[in-house]
Amino acid sequence: GFIIEEFSTLMNQHRESVGCNPLIETKELAKVAENHSADMRDHAYFNHIDSTGHTPFERISLAKISWQSAGENIARHAGSPEEVLTAWLGSSGHRRNIENCAFTHHGVGIVDNYWTHMFIRQ
Repeated sequence: GFIIEEFSTLMNQHRESVGCNPLIETKELAKVAENHSADMRDHAYFNHIDSTGHTPFERISLAKISWQSAGENIARHAGSPEEVLTAWLGSSGHRRNIENCAFTHHGVGIVDNYWTHMFIRQ
């Protein structure tokens, strides 16, 4: 939806400002991200390990998405896309994923206030 489009535009503008290529959005990865956001909401937790014990890397592979490297940012935030991006850029680990020029594709999933942003290099 619009919120994800706005976030992706702002995030890619930031990547370009630090010399990285924009990330290409993939529906398959966005679905993995959305499922994780829904799982966090439904099971009332906030973690990269899901309710079945899977890591982000396992969740990507289980979705039959090929990848060489991967990363994941999560947030519990009711704010605007700009506020979420600003919060992530203020945290070194999250910023490292956003500014990782090796990543080529991404997917964002938002369910209520739970955000999951997944990155891969294909």
